[in-house]
Amino acid sequence: MGTFIGWGLRLAESGPGHFWDGGYWCDYLPGYLYVLWAAGEVASVLPGWLHVFIFKVPNILADVATAYLLWRLVKPNAENQKLWLPAIYLFNPAILANSTLWGQVDSFHTLCLIGGLVLVCRRYPLWAAVMFGFAIAVKPHAIVILPLVALYAVTARFAWWRVLLCPFIIVATFAATFVPFNGWAIGDLPQFINARIGETMGQYGYASVNAMNLWYLVGKNWVRDDTAYIGGLSVRQVGTVLCCTGYLLALVWYGMRWRRRGGIVLWESASIVYLVTFLFVTRAHERHVFPFFATIAVVVYFQRGAIVPYAIVSLTYCVNLALAWMYMLPGRQSTQLCDPML
Repeated sequence: MGTFIGWGLRLAESGPGHFWDGGYWCDYLPGYLYVLWAAGEVASVLPGWLHVFIFKVPNILADVATAYLLWRLVKPNAENQKLWLPAIYLFNPAILANSTLWGQVDSFHTLCLIGGLVLVCRRYPLWAAVMFGFAIAVKPHAIVILPLVALYAVTARFAWWRVLLCPFIIVATFAATFVPFNGWAIGDLPQFINARIGETMGQYGYASVNAMNLWYLVGKNWVRDDTAYIGGLSVRQVGTVLCCTGYLLALVWYGMRWRRRGGIVLWESASIVYLVTFLFVTRAHERHVFPFFATIAVVVYFQRGAIVPYAIVSLTYCVNLALAWMYMLPGRQSTQLCDPML
């Protein structure tokens, strides 16, 4: 929270064009910085004891908005007056722990992703492309959903020219978020974007960054992901192979079920994609599985048995957050979250 407040107040004071002046450190892309900028403008005229509250509000509201989108997505179906679907999302301890307690960005990131998926389901692919482009500017790993969305667009028989136009809209939206931070200069914008992406993606070059995934399980938490692991392959290369294999299986799952299951298979496959990515990718934080909760909640509405993985991942997520928080306490740093010293 201290970092977010510092960034927001700096944006309110200097504006985006001078935000990175003097080598100022910030490993976020511009997407969420706009939210912090708005919060900083409000906080700058209020006493300091309100700042934490002000900077938590956007993500709390994002949770509410995501719950509303989930409800609207299924509202035309049976039981349209029942609010249990948004309730199991909004009051999930994992959701509350992430935003209300910790104040993390993942709620806003998930809102952008779910907004894009809902727009795709409503057959507004061009507006969905705008949403996805902004989501990538919030967190780069939002890009993992795009191949699945492209497959959905093809099987749902969207107009071909719309499908072909979407990648350009995504790139243009993503690039546009950087323009104010580059002093409205266009000429060197590609170099500026490349530098900021390099700063963001290169900040944590480890197999796991407190994420209780495969790499934590095999003792690679806070171990460099360029470390040799199997058959001359590095940890990162092995993780990439596993992620690509899991993603391929998610696409196969979609291909096998879309004729019988319709639009719900998009949400099933999206849940698999987010879970597989979290389990096998390197450089993952404990919070990178967060979009899974929104996608699987939709699946729960149509297939009640999905409440089991929803509950299991929610529980393990809360444990992971608690251990990651304890990890940051003074005198308790260790490469293993479950070190006996905890």
